Amino acid sequence: LLGMSDIIHSRGYDTKSSLLKRKLEADLPNCKINSIPDRFENFLNTHENFEQFDLIILATGNDNLNFLASDLFFKYLPAKPLMFVWIAPLGIGGHVLISNIEPHGCYKCLFENDMRTLDIPHLHNKASFAASGQSFTKTLSGCHGRFTEFGLVDVQDTASLATRLAINVLKDKQKFNKLFSWRG
Repeated sequence: LLGMSDIIHSRGYDTKSSLLKRKLEADLPNCKINSIPDRFENFLNTHENFEQFDLIILATGNDNLNFLASDLFFKYLPAKPLMFVWIAPLGIGGHVLISNIEPHGCYKCLFENDMRTLDIPHLHNKASFAASGQSFTKTLSGCHGRFTEFGLVDVQDTASLATRLAINVLKDKQKFNKLFSWRG
């Protein structure tokens, strides 16, 4: 939702969450959004804040943060539905994992240690449409600005799938942990 122009106009003073808050409130004037300008890891560690929510959606695109969240929610808030949402690079597809409804089938269960393609072990997401060891990241400004290309339609398709599934979870129609994917 945020583009390069949003970041440039912020002049580096705003967090991504505050930029997103400002953009969403401008587009949806009746919507009130709270922005928490803190590192995601710090916010996750205050797990008591999450008890008030019926569903938690994690669309960070960061496996390490998703592992941490999966562990914390499973330990401290069992049966609190979690939804992990991520997009495959280059429009290959998108994924939504509904987790924490039952004890089996967490985010970490999707990963396996793979030593077939590299000399050192690395984790590979078994749900990925790309082969193990492939990298699709690009950079515009060195290693700190790494990103993976995908298009707006890919985001919309994945968001639409996640929205439908979130409604099913909230209406108590989704009774099991399950992975849903689309292919482009």
